[in-house]
Amino acid sequence: MACAATDSRRIARTTPVARPAGEAEKSALPDAAASSADSGEKAADKASVERAVEAIIARAQEEYERGVEALRSGDSEEARERFDTAVQLFVNSSIPVDENSKLKKAYGKMVDDITALEKDLGEAPGGAPDATPSPTEGLEDINTSISPEEAEKELEKVAPETTAVSFDIPMVVNDKVLAWVEIFRNRREFRESFIGGYQRFGWYEEMIHRTLKEEGMPADLIYMAFLESTYKTSAYSRARARGIWQFMTPTGREYGLKVNRYVDERAQPEKSTRAAVRYMKDLYNTLGDWHLAIAAYNTGAGNIMRAQRRSGRTNYWDLAKTKFMRTETKNFVPAILALALISKDPAKYGFEGVEHNPTLRFDRVNVTGPTSLSTIAQLAECSVDELKFLNPHLRLLVTPPGERDYEVLVPEGRGERFLAAYLAMPEDERTARLANVHTVRRGETLASIAARYGTTVQELKASNNIRNARLLSVGAEISVPNVPGGSPAYSDDSVARPRRSSRGNPYHVVRRGETLSSISRAYGVSLKNVLQWNGMTSSSIIKPGTRLVVGRSASSTGTVRPTGKVPSSAGLVSVPGGGQAPPDPAGEKLQYRVRRGDNLYRIALKYGTTVENLKAWNSISGDDIVAGAILTIYPN
Repeated sequence: MACAATDSRRIARTTPVARPAGEAEKSALPDAAASSADSGEKAADKASVERAVEAIIARAQEEYERGVEALRSGDSEEARERFDTAVQLFVNSSIPVDENSKLKKAYGKMVDDITALEKDLGEAPGGAPDATPSPTEGLEDINTSISPEEAEKELEKVAPETTAVSFDIPMVVNDKVLAWVEIFRNRREFRESFIGGYQRFGWYEEMIHRTLKEEGMPADLIYMAFLESTYKTSAYSRARARGIWQFMTPTGREYGLKVNRYVDERAQPEKSTRAAVRYMKDLYNTLGDWHLAIAAYNTGAGNIMRAQRRSGRTNYWDLAKTKFMRTETKNFVPAILALALISKDPAKYGFEGVEHNPTLRFDRVNVTGPTSLSTIAQLAECSVDELKFLNPHLRLLVTPPGERDYEVLVPEGRGERFLAAYLAMPEDERTARLANVHTVRRGETLASIAARYGTTVQELKASNNIRNARLLSVGAEISVPNVPGGSPAYSDDSVARPRRSSRGNPYHVVRRGETLSSISRAYGVSLKNVLQWNGMTSSSIIKPGTRLVVGRSASSTGTVRPTGKVPSSAGLVSVPGGGQAPPDPAGEKLQYRVRRGDNLYRIALKYGTTVENLKAWNSISGDDIVAGAILTIYPN
């Protein structure tokens, strides 16, 4: 009605001949209908775009989840191929990523998640000196077949237990669960695993049950952690999941766990338990069934729903009979139910005399980071090993720099004496001197890095938990122990120290929480110059890992700008290079996602071109490329 009235007034103003009353309204009807039709077309176009966006995201998410499944199976090469395909679906879509906010957000998150996973893969297997394999690693290789006679015999033993003891997740006693009861009882490695897990159960039982109750979740979900890790904070899978709840980095971050250079809260029992319980709550709300939700914790809700669509089956036990579920996931639920069954009365199943360890008791104290565990141990009159046990998430044996009131757990009864000694200590003596942080460049080795900083290869290996020096990858950050005359990595954020590119241009690698304004202030340059040097505008978005030029060397020429076809969230900022101009834009070209450890020479060799051409086609200066960036390549 409002549109029609507006059109009536417009027609009345522009018509020179007077019309009878009501005629103007009649003449307005065609325009009103056209306006309505235009609105309808726009709505239809918008709906069409939304459907296309949803389809792109869904297809990319499916490839990403298949990549994660490949990681869980130990096939890192297939995982990388799946991740590449997921990114390509965004980059090559008919809708430009930067022109749709939903697509851009999904793309940015996926690039962040893939980068985190590939960074984890770049770590030495195990990730820490005390790392132990996750018990779920063995589920892929277990055949749980059991004869009808054996099943009947076991059922006679188990049946009274299922009626005498209450369970708050549905207890199913079938041949698969009975087979796992037998496995835990009679296979040496699983029997030993059960005994150790049952003992460690006592450390965390009170805390986990309290968290489950606070979140309104079944108490028996505690047995998921039993299977995942046997309650070892050091449990580490081949897919680089970590902690008692075996979080992979992207999922852990999604549920509030910090994973960075200094801390890995996947290994922090209390915080990871809270995250796991909330994740399980979301899975149950999505799938509406506890067995499906538990399976989804192992494989992802997307994979469960995809298996349901492809098989036409909705029940977990029916799905487990199909080819659409991995063997590990098929074993995951019955193994947890078997653990719940045995744990209610271990002696009945041949585990006489096994008892829980006493509940962990400790005091909580707050410090300002960075504070070393050795200082805390000295003031609390305890050992560093005791603190490492209570604070397994502190990766470098120091609290994070810049964190005020950072909570540290100390042995029970030591909190008051620590605080008294800590507050009496001069502030400058509390602050730890951290190691230098070195970013590995192409051609560098541990030996060359050690020589540069006046330390030894052995010191570098020990400081960075490096077991195999050949796994050192370009772009990796390693700690260099403090040496005489060395400078600490920690400093006042107001005093920024830029790195230098191969052309001498100082640059800054964006960290979480930083903005273009804060970066320009830190380096004492104008925001206008930072925008100009990097070919950006005040509305440009920067992401952690993006490299920004923050100054110009005397020899530097040319305008710095983001790479042509790469969405801004890919995190690649570079300057023009030499080489041939791109061929006919309509000709064959592809988009390649840079992986950790890649270099321009290797990529050029793979696609039959030259390093100079790669630089020219993607406006790259120097030899540095950023993992996660997208390169345009004209093959052959």
